[in-house]
Amino acid sequence: MIIGLTILFVLAIMPVLNGEVAPPGDQFLIVLWISILAQQTFPIPILLLFAGSVIGAGLAEYYWY
Repeated sequence: MIIGLTILFVLAIMPVLNGEVAPPGDQFLIVLWISILAQQTFPIPILLLFAGSVIGAGLAEYYWY
């Protein structure tokens, strides 16, 4: 999985490194791919957000109905 993510990251970022993307867009793509890579590597905040929404919905069902 690590090898696949690395290959995907390198192939997706290659046009940015070659200069084929205009300057405002290249910074955006680099930040976007790094954030996607971080979210896929460390999914704890996403899981906590999902758990919080499930707990909140459960509390709302209990107290408001």
